[in-house]
Amino acid sequence: MKIDQTKSTIEVDNVVHDLMESLRNSCENCLPKIKPKSRPSLPNELKNLHKLLNSLRRRFQRQRCQIVRELWYSRYINCVKEYKLRLIEYKNEKCRQFFTDQNKDTVWQQVYKFCKPSTINQNLTTIQDDNGVWTRNVKETADLK
Repeated sequence: MKIDQTKSTIEVDNVVHDLMESLRNSCENCLPKIKPKSRPSLPNELKNLHKLLNSLRRRFQRQRCQIVRELWYSRYINCVKEYKLRLIEYKNEKCRQFFTDQNKDTVWQQVYKFCKPSTINQNLTTIQDDNGVWTRNVKETADLK
């Protein structure tokens, strides 16, 4: 049934439902499935340190004797400092590795990921080419090889 031939709201609802169902089926059949991206996992050293941190925190919180509690607390605070330090080192290393892995081909893939439509509109308009000359508009930037 076409939308022009509908005479009641129920018929319009049925037409819209059929249209939506056909669109949904077309999308499921033609578009590739989006795979959820897994969160990058921490190295085993940091995972183990995090487990230790949690166990020390539990021991500290459950201890009733004040003297022993203070000992567990000092161990816990030292472990927190160590964990934060190792985590920052790990993140810095991953960042250094990311920037060293970039080359002429992969940098554009990363620029696309950065500039793809999101809630914040970010436009990359000009960049500097090999000769040191800046591009003047978006077209020149896109054509630069």
